[in-house]
Amino acid sequence: MKVEESTVYYPVYGRNPEELLRTLRVPDGRGAEHGLTRSDFQVESSFVQDNRRCLVRDLTIRLKIRIDLPRWDDASPMPASLQEIWGTISERTRQHELRHRQNALDAAEELRRILGERPPETDCAELSKALRRETGRVRARWELRDRLLDQRDVLHLQIRRSR
Repeated sequence: MKVEESTVYYPVYGRNPEELLRTLRVPDGRGAEHGLTRSDFQVESSFVQDNRRCLVRDLTIRLKIRIDLPRWDDASPMPASLQEIWGTISERTRQHELRHRQNALDAAEELRRILGERPPETDCAELSKALRRETGRVRARWELRDRLLDQRDVLHLQIRRSR
């Protein structure tokens, strides 16, 4: 498995909580607020046919992860009234995006394990289809874990705000 990771920071600033919240949207983030983790994997494989059996000869999973996080703009002094809220937002955002990162790593590792244990097929076309099906299943579970993470954290934030 080959993993390529990057973190991109975008500037945030404000004189009050409302201004700060307006600047928290991720640039080019499809409406994402506070942070964004973009990740995807590609499976590269080659097969060998051997006596009515098709085997995986080579298998590589390439996982790319990019995390976008807010960072206070050094050109804008931080008002004392925002220091606590900014610290909370910054840390919660970082932790949330790291959980998305871990979901991606877990999915790629699960896929590596499942594909590595895959028994041979009689035909290479069938083996190729089976690998695509397994990849789709792992991807669906990964996307579900990410959606549940987002829903849980949004709900948690709403409960905390209402107190």
